[in-house]
Amino acid sequence: MNMRLFWVLLALMFAGCAGHEVRLPANDPSPSAVPVQTESEINVPVALNLQSVRADVLHHLPKPLLAGQSSKQMAVAALGGLRVAVQTEYRLTMDDLQLQVVHHALHLQAVVDVAARASMSGPLGHATLAGCGFGEAPARIRFSLDGTLSVLQMGGVSVQPGAWKMDWLRACRVTALNLDVGSLLSLPWIHDQVNRLVQDELTQALSADGVRSALMAVWPILNQPVDMGHGLWLLLHPSDLALSQLDGAGSIVNLDIQLKARPEVLGERPVAQPVPPLPALKPWASRPGFRVGLLFGMPLSKADALLNQSIAGRTLMVHGHQVTIRSVQVYGHADRAVLVLQLDQPFAGMIVLEATPVMDPQTGSLSFTQVDYALSTTSFLARTASWMLGHELRKQIELSLKVPLAPALQQLRRYTKAPLDMGHGLKAKLTLEDFRAQGLWFSPDKVHAMVGANGDLQLYYGLDNNPVQVPMP
Repeated sequence: MNMRLFWVLLALMFAGCAGHEVRLPANDPSPSAVPVQTESEINVPVALNLQSVRADVLHHLPKPLLAGQSSKQMAVAALGGLRVAVQTEYRLTMDDLQLQVVHHALHLQAVVDVAARASMSGPLGHATLAGCGFGEAPARIRFSLDGTLSVLQMGGVSVQPGAWKMDWLRACRVTALNLDVGSLLSLPWIHDQVNRLVQDELTQALSADGVRSALMAVWPILNQPVDMGHGLWLLLHPSDLALSQLDGAGSIVNLDIQLKARPEVLGERPVAQPVPPLPALKPWASRPGFRVGLLFGMPLSKADALLNQSIAGRTLMVHGHQVTIRSVQVYGHADRAVLVLQLDQPFAGMIVLEATPVMDPQTGSLSFTQVDYALSTTSFLARTASWMLGHELRKQIELSLKVPLAPALQQLRRYTKAPLDMGHGLKAKLTLEDFRAQGLWFSPDKVHAMVGANGDLQLYYGLDNNPVQVPMP
């Protein structure tokens, strides 16, 4: 037979078989084990500004603080013990409230303006006995309290009050009758009312609800992606919150919030998700440590493009024969990767291989091991080009096909703990080490990889300067 005719017939046979007998496995990935990210605990020092608490208390206190009238019978010594009816009209307003804390000790001062007047009705007629704040400057009283702050087990800050003290900053005008103004204006009763109102509002402001209100500003930030630069995005995925301890200085109470989270770093900007509800503050058994999952996902179309950059158009020598690869495509089938190679030599057609995908956590590259032919390809080559079934072509495919799946991983390995501004007063410092591959799997349109790392994450909220570092082993 003419040799030219022989090669034409052989090429036609290859083309016909490749086009009709090699069947593609379904794109139906079902990975045997998708890695579950380990939960981490993160300390979040939160600065609670007592000036905000002060503003909240002043906002909720009634205006005026107290107001009313009273009447009682009393003997007036200057009138020879004559008993008269004394009517008292009073109005109290909160002028100022100051809160200071040293460690757990709280010092509170409430300044109250008093407008009051007392008049008598008796045999001698009606007369004003004492007054202030009506047509003149009000009297001013300072109430002082020393107490302690402590963290409640179920969240919030408890106030344990001590004894209240009262000082006149500006006394009421007293008439020549030399009356006891404190008794006349029922100051012990006023003291008790101011005590109750201020303490109730302060307790509410520092309660679990009050602390939750302070955390409401932080919670959306903890749930939003943080741009780390270099194509990296940090997502914390917080779940539970607990309040552990406090320590104060001046008007700042430093609270330690413990946060449970499953943090991950993504190599692409994540899709925005709704912010979950703020969880209740609750205690848990501490398991200190910070672990992060570095999650990378690449569309299959991009993986195909990168694979083709490395092998498309290349001619490989296999047992003295030339094999020219026109293009390559990858997707998932069961727990394996499918590699579809379109050839120009030794025939124009398709061969299909299945392989185990692996990832190198040092380089962030995707490669393939245990490469083998799909059943339909094996059957086809056994009848046409059995020399291709040997180990040589599969070995060259393993060496040639590498995808830089996570080039951002190299950036992350060099990442330093430079502060990240997360916005709204929240800052973060991140250090990662001990990188290790945790899983590689396919979905119908992407290839995914997770690399685990240990390290240290510090979050600070409401602090102008850097607090003491809290290491996470």
